[in-house]
Amino acid sequence: RHGKRSRRKREIVKNHTLRLTIKMNEKLEEARRMFLDRMAAVSFNLINCEQDAKMNSDSFFDSDGNDDDVTPQSDLRLPNRRIYVVTTAALPWKTGTAVNPLLRAAYLSRRAKAVNEKSAAVVKEFSHDANDNTTTVHYNTTQQWVTLFIPWLELVEDRIELYGSENKFDTMQEQESYIRDWLRKEANMAEEADPIDGLRILFYPARYHSGMNSIFAMGDIICALRNQTDNNLSDAVCILEEPEHLNWYRAPGEGWTKVFNYVVGVVHTNYIEYASTQFHGLWTAPAIQVMSSAMIRAYCHKVIKLSGVLQTYAPEKEVVENVHGVREDFIKEGRRRATKSSERPPSSPSLNDEAEGQ
Repeated sequence: RHGKRSRRKREIVKNHTLRLTIKMNEKLEEARRMFLDRMAAVSFNLINCEQDAKMNSDSFFDSDGNDDDVTPQSDLRLPNRRIYVVTTAALPWKTGTAVNPLLRAAYLSRRAKAVNEKSAAVVKEFSHDANDNTTTVHYNTTQQWVTLFIPWLELVEDRIELYGSENKFDTMQEQESYIRDWLRKEANMAEEADPIDGLRILFYPARYHSGMNSIFAMGDIICALRNQTDNNLSDAVCILEEPEHLNWYRAPGEGWTKVFNYVVGVVHTNYIEYASTQFHGLWTAPAIQVMSSAMIRAYCHKVIKLSGVLQTYAPEKEVVENVHGVREDFIKEGRRRATKSSERPPSSPSLNDEAEGQ
């Protein structure tokens, strides 16, 4: 009899605890929805103040209005151009928006260095040898032409949750060293990984939202960039990796196309499908479709979609192109498997093959 009473008390306590837990989760979920709705409302108000991004008529070239034309404003082959790649994730998180922008920035750094070494625009000095009457040109090859701007998770618990306790990084410099080491060893890009004359890596403050499995900036990203560089941004090219994601919770301030001469948006993710299964309130598929289109229209001169299944943002600006390419590691693995497959003895005919032969 005493045992039955004890079991009943335990069941009552268990049920009471379960109900409290459910209520707390419901309140947390409601608070999360309210937060997202308010942040989305702020972004909507900001976007209403913006206009469709167009080429600046006061820039250093004349345009006939055709966005497909290669102009001095969009030509990355011109010397003395600085490029800023801004993305929403960073290693050691092995997600596409961490790895692919890093490799893109590294290859752009390699290309920019080669272009500028051939240009008189970066000549450092001339030296003349009177003995053989020759003049040698010394190029300034120590400049960093490409900058990767990535999120720094301010909270240590965010870094542990996303990167693991072994990569909690006490400082930005530790994470930067990790990224450069990966670039040097895994991507075989030692020159680009050099902190002096290779790729430049900067951070903006951010936090990780586990419920949305996404990182969001804490503050004005453009302001954070300006505080860390003395370079003139007005003649630079900016590549926004996931431009819609970067601007959903954009802080009040100048827009990207008002700061940079040319802005390219690379769209990675099908957020309409993502939103339809993950979010509530304003974060529904129709709302996110309108919002993403408005953000990309306002803040990008050119839009590159990685796949045709992604929504239409701005038909006159966008193109579908696999700008990621294929890493050499995948090609080597394909060759290895093809060689291994060719070395296998031919398999015995199946029953269906024998039946067809008869």
